[in-house]
Amino acid sequence: IFGGSAVVPSPLGEFRQTWSRSTDFGAGDRQLGNQDRIAMADENVDVSNIDPSEPRAALDMFHVSLGQPQPSDPELVAQVTECDVEPLSGPCSFFCNMCNAMNATKRCGACGAVVYCSASCQREAWHVHKQFCKRIRASTKLTRKLAVPLRNYSQMGEPARNAFEYDIGDFWGLHDPRPYCRARADLAFHLKDSSDAENNPLAAELAIQHFRQLMILSKGDNQGVRDFVPTMLIDLGRYQEAYDFIRYWIIGFSESYDDEQTTGHDMAEDLEVLKFSEYGPNSFIFALALLKYVMYARTRAAEMLIMRHPKVNPDIAKYAMTFAVPETWSRAGSQTLEVQLKQVLSALLVSNKHLLKMLVEAEKHRERPVGPYSLGDESEAWYLISSNLVPWLKAAGAREYVRRFLADDLRVPIPISEAEKKRRAMEKAKLLNKSFARSMRSKRDDRTGRL
Repeated sequence: IFGGSAVVPSPLGEFRQTWSRSTDFGAGDRQLGNQDRIAMADENVDVSNIDPSEPRAALDMFHVSLGQPQPSDPELVAQVTECDVEPLSGPCSFFCNMCNAMNATKRCGACGAVVYCSASCQREAWHVHKQFCKRIRASTKLTRKLAVPLRNYSQMGEPARNAFEYDIGDFWGLHDPRPYCRARADLAFHLKDSSDAENNPLAAELAIQHFRQLMILSKGDNQGVRDFVPTMLIDLGRYQEAYDFIRYWIIGFSESYDDEQTTGHDMAEDLEVLKFSEYGPNSFIFALALLKYVMYARTRAAEMLIMRHPKVNPDIAKYAMTFAVPETWSRAGSQTLEVQLKQVLSALLVSNKHLLKMLVEAEKHRERPVGPYSLGDESEAWYLISSNLVPWLKAAGAREYVRRFLADDLRVPIPISEAEKKRRAMEKAKLLNKSFARSMRSKRDDRTGRL
């Protein structure tokens, strides 16, 4: 409905210095940003005949002090592909994108991003799919072309190497691979467009994998593609993955994205564990709000279904709940999940007062352009909504719940951890002490003036 290709990824963090050196160019003073890639050679290299005041000589000295490139983590190397991702090369089975027949296995021969049960279904759907097919093919071709020079990559006279084996995590910092990263992001956005417009789960799966590959290739996710992943996972029904992803980027973020670092967390755990504040990060709190609504709505529906049959044995009812919703949801109960949902929505109201209102009235802003944004204003709100609106529309009753939340002002205080309470109490005590000290000085000055 609102094309993902029009979304401009977050421009923050565009530049990251990969190495720096001190003014005297001493071999022991260099600070290299690519520790995983560059190994320091023998520190006893004779550099007495090099004049540090000469730029060319200083650059030669820099090359002398570098050893051979070192391979990246073998596990990361195994995860990374240059362009294609797993479902494209392996068998796949989805619903037919035209008639919804089960176990459709005939992929589009041009883009490979959509499946049909027969050639007739493909012909019938072509008038919708052709625009996305053309874009996906063009982006795939460009991405593969830009990947070729990176297989034999060299920078500033360094030994040639395969960047997909030696520079994982540093693609954005090296600058030269940036066109490749941009082309692959465009490919993922075109797949996301196809997913949203054609209700195409295979395209969504492929887009998510490309986004994740980009986060591995560029640690820190300088392109901001992480903002699009959690709601796509929710739309596909992969709720545990969505929560683990959100949780990782809110509280577990380190230097680089790692799928294996944090998995299997309790989706109904206390929100104090997440330690998010009323100041963001809005993209993940917005996705968390959708996830909490889905959890609440499904658990509530299962509870209501069982309540309609009060004579059912409680053990049988409990057993039936495990098939309707995950155990952690049923154990928490719909009331607890609704409180958490209201807490997350309350946090969004504080961090960006425009977001929920614009979500409810999204149709009014259909022609609004999407571009760079400032935190907390309408441009950020529309960036988040236009990027994630389709999953919100597919979650039955989600926007209506938000509308009632705003109309009835059902805010719930944002959860604050004990450590945060102590910190705020200490700050308040300091302010009171400062105020008391100012008051005492003022009284002393008054007495001195009277004397």
